[in-house]
Amino acid sequence: MQTIQDRLARFLTEENISTQKFERLCNLGVGAASKLSLKSYATTYARIAKAFPQLNIDWLKTGDGEMLNPPSPLELNVDFKMSGQSQMAVGNITNMNDAKTQIAVLQERIKAMESQIAEKDARIAELTKMNNYLMEKK
Repeated sequence: MQTIQDRLARFLTEENISTQKFERLCNLGVGAASKLSLKSYATTYARIAKAFPQLNIDWLKTGDGEMLNPPSPLELNVDFKMSGQSQMAVGNITNMNDAKTQIAVLQERIKAMESQIAEKDARIAELTKMNNYLMEKK
């Protein structure tokens, strides 16, 4: 039967992170990872969850479920600058596959919106022609 430390070691191996870096990122004391137990403070697990939102804390404690939480939706904040350059701040992406998937979804949404804009532009052009024609008849 696996222990919390065994499961943590598996996670750290998957993430390619040392125990010391894990403890530092979680703001835990040196050696805290080796002392994790079901009786550890809730704040300890909260710190781990904050530093590694992809880690399923229930799995870490009990071994039940999947090691990783389902990916959270991508949050994008785009600040378009006047020079035509854009700056993107991206959060809640847990790995490159999540990012690639989200980019593909966003690219499809952009194509659909561009198509809608083109249709609306064509309709505006038609209405403008009609309006001009009617204004000439007055």
